[in-house]
Amino acid sequence: MLRGLGLFEAPAAGAGPGAGHADALSLSFNQDGSRLAIGTRDGFRVYGLQPFARHFVSRAGGQRLAEVMGWSNLVCLVGAGEAPALSPRCLRLYDLHARKVLTEVSFAAAVTRVVLNRSRLAAACPGAVYVFDLSTMECLRALDLAAEAAADASTPDAGATAAAAAAAAALDRK
Repeated sequence: MLRGLGLFEAPAAGAGPGAGHADALSLSFNQDGSRLAIGTRDGFRVYGLQPFARHFVSRAGGQRLAEVMGWSNLVCLVGAGEAPALSPRCLRLYDLHARKVLTEVSFAAAVTRVVLNRSRLAAACPGAVYVFDLSTMECLRALDLAAEAAADASTPDAGATAAAAAAAAALDRK
């Protein structure tokens, strides 16, 4: 099955063990489950699932997060940190058709999760969630999760629960 996803490729002659294998760092479906984005140590891939087809492959460096927006040409990427240009603190919106970065947003800490819909993008960093208008990339809200977790310290996973609830609520607002 993984061979069909292109995660296994023919290694170069004389290559050592594990050569030709692109480690998957993240997997995500688009909103209706018809596309799959895979962030790998050497880039990212986007697949259509109905019918199955590889739509895009980039080998421009490790991507720890790759999120595809519906059936649009937008992919949200966060680098794996193996090079300064691929910082895990930088979120990039990439246009698959133009094959270029449309915009970049830098954060003080590593981006750990990204979710998006047609109008909003939410990026989670340790202790905070940032919500952006997708069309302008204007930051609409910065949610301080440490303050919310302190207010609800009675549950052991208060921070994670607050992050998920805050991101979902912010994405639902239009």
